[in-house]
Amino acid sequence: MVENQQQAELNQIHALNYLGQVYLFGLRGNSINLTKSAEYFKRAADRDPPSADYLGHMYLNGYGVDKKNATKARKLFTFAAQRNYGPAQNNLAYLEKSEGNWKMALAWYKKAARNNNYQALYELGQMHRLGIHVKKDLKLAKMYYRQAVDHGHDKSIYQLAQLW
Repeated sequence: MVENQQQAELNQIHALNYLGQVYLFGLRGNSINLTKSAEYFKRAADRDPPSADYLGHMYLNGYGVDKKNATKARKLFTFAAQRNYGPAQNNLAYLEKSEGNWKMALAWYKKAARNNNYQALYELGQMHRLGIHVKKDLKLAKMYYRQAVDHGHDKSIYQLAQLW
């Protein structure tokens, strides 16, 4: 951990991201410290898509930052998503969906699915199974659920079984 702190002092991305996660999740015998976590992620967020994604979540939920800020969260998710980071693409899809922008949500879910994001694969399966803003297509739903299962998404197992 000392080595990572020294590397973080030199603004090395991997160390900043690692320490951000250590304090976010309380790893390696450290207590959870959301403020400290956010500080590390802030130092890497403009260069590191995963750090930007973590920090986006923190702003979206108001954890370790001054206050909730959906605009900052969106900017951070967008930065990471434009650099082909699947989790951030999925997060943007979620934001679009929550705002009723289904066309954009679908586009971001598809991008995230191409990056094997299991949550996006599951969401696409749901949309096609139920016909939510897409044509109902059980064959396509099965395909998305299968891919999600292959990437470890447990809820997709249940949904896939329901389609047999």
